[in-house]
Amino acid sequence: VVSLPPRPRREEGGARAGCSGQGDCPQPQMVRPSNLTWHEHVGGARRAVLQGQRPAVLWLTGLSASGKSTIAHELDKLLLASGHAVYVLDGDNVRKGLNEDLGFSAEDRAENVRRVGHVARLMVDAGLFVLVPLISPYRKDRDAVRSMLGSGQFLEVYVNASVETCEARDPKGLYAKARAGQIQDFTGISAPYEAPLRPEIEVHSRDAAAVEHAQTIHRFLAEHGHFESPVETSADGDSRINDEKPQLFAELSASGWVTGLVALATAAAGSFTLGFVMARKWRC
Repeated sequence: VVSLPPRPRREEGGARAGCSGQGDCPQPQMVRPSNLTWHEHVGGARRAVLQGQRPAVLWLTGLSASGKSTIAHELDKLLLASGHAVYVLDGDNVRKGLNEDLGFSAEDRAENVRRVGHVARLMVDAGLFVLVPLISPYRKDRDAVRSMLGSGQFLEVYVNASVETCEARDPKGLYAKARAGQIQDFTGISAPYEAPLRPEIEVHSRDAAAVEHAQTIHRFLAEHGHFESPVETSADGDSRINDEKPQLFAELSASGWVTGLVALATAAAGSFTLGFVMARKWRC
């Protein structure tokens, strides 16, 4: 087993080695392969029909401590409780793994958004609602993610909170460190934040509790048809509504593995019943 040295971690505001974080970071030379093909055998539309929802990325942007993550996780609970498939791509969580090699310079922030955007796109293709609470301070980076997705699949949620409000909260003590000069490139203090110009949803986090904002977003999804099963259009232009589930089940049954699963489940249930009866009989 070969042990690899741990990757260096950077604190908030950290820049890559060899650059100041002010736009002078050397970019790695990357050779893009030309022999790649996008493989897709079951389209995202069919997965969405199985989920019974119109999947979308809900991109929650705002200053640090504006309440993005809190609202996202409250919305996560609401969606799960109402029977919808959803996942939260939390900014801090992503930086602990996929993006642990990135700092907080403008270049690294752009790369952070790009990577998360591509992951979110794949999850939408799987039929999920994807909640992304991420500062993502630059419009061009957020717009780049929007361009990856289809119409109605990118919903920008502006969690509007002033610097003063966020600094008063400061749950991680980051604003105090930024004011003291201990953190460079801190959004809202020493680095810019470009607010959305036309977000699909805007909430003012100072005006209500996170759960109320989550309910507002939940209502938006309901009112805009995201909780309805999609309509697929065939090659000849005919619409098919809600007829995919039985069709797909029939296809899977024909392949034999559904029958095997049903038999296995039946056998497991029978074993459990037999064990229960025996336990009652011999008091074991």
